[in-house]
Amino acid sequence: MGLHSPLSKGLENDIEKASKILSSFLYDKEAQYTDKIIPGDILERCKGIAVLTVIKGGILWSGRAGTGLVISRLPGGEWSAPSAIATAGVGFGGQIGAQITDFVMILNTESAVKAFSRGGNITLGANIGVAAGPVGRNAEIGGSIREAAAIYSYSKSKGLFAGISLEGSGIIERKDANEKFYGSKVSADELLSGKIERPQQAQILYDSIKNRTDYYKKSITGSLNLNTDNPKNISEQKENSSDQEKITPEKSENISFKEIIAAEQPSQSLEQNNISQYQKQPEAKAE
Repeated sequence: MGLHSPLSKGLENDIEKASKILSSFLYDKEAQYTDKIIPGDILERCKGIAVLTVIKGGILWSGRAGTGLVISRLPGGEWSAPSAIATAGVGFGGQIGAQITDFVMILNTESAVKAFSRGGNITLGANIGVAAGPVGRNAEIGGSIREAAAIYSYSKSKGLFAGISLEGSGIIERKDANEKFYGSKVSADELLSGKIERPQQAQILYDSIKNRTDYYKKSITGSLNLNTDNPKNISEQKENSSDQEKITPEKSENISFKEIIAAEQPSQSLEQNNISQYQKQPEAKAE
């Protein structure tokens, strides 16, 4: 993954950049690194997503600046029109040089979305809780996390996951960028509540998310043969599927995409199972 510019030319540029950043956090071409992606179930359950590219650096002082966007999940399940955001700040420290980091923030609660909707200055960690988000397929299989932070933060620097946090940073709405892109004054609340029609230019962003969630649903329903039409029966179906050769948490630590695909194939036919059982039967002793 190449470096993305932390300085925006406009919301249209932010949409294209956010799509690429999200893809890098949601997929990995190398199967052995599937434990370094945002879990599908977290993406499936979240209330919103914010994406930022931030540059930080200095000599005697340190500075931070970056731009990006935020979208929310609407009541019908679709995503809202994007709203432009930015972060900036200064501090003191001995850091020499500069570092560009991509951030993806998963908004887990309605209150987190409302914080971005208000359009004021959001201070992460003060106005709203933020924590490093879980990664990997193990988190998917492990089930939902009961006490999720309001925001999960993920960061990558030079294409690698980095333990860099935005905690303490202020995030604001870029009203001028929104007005320029949409052709009139629109508020973050109007955009994130679905009052403004989704722009066609943002389809690549929605597709990046949909491809990941579709794959997650397919891997779960395919590996466990669950009937998702009746969610109440899912736990019961999981128990009944324990005798099948499928993906399990114990086997998932080093799972590959080939294993996932193989797990989605139909199990042995009844006839094959009967043959296998017959072959294992001990021969009857001659009288």
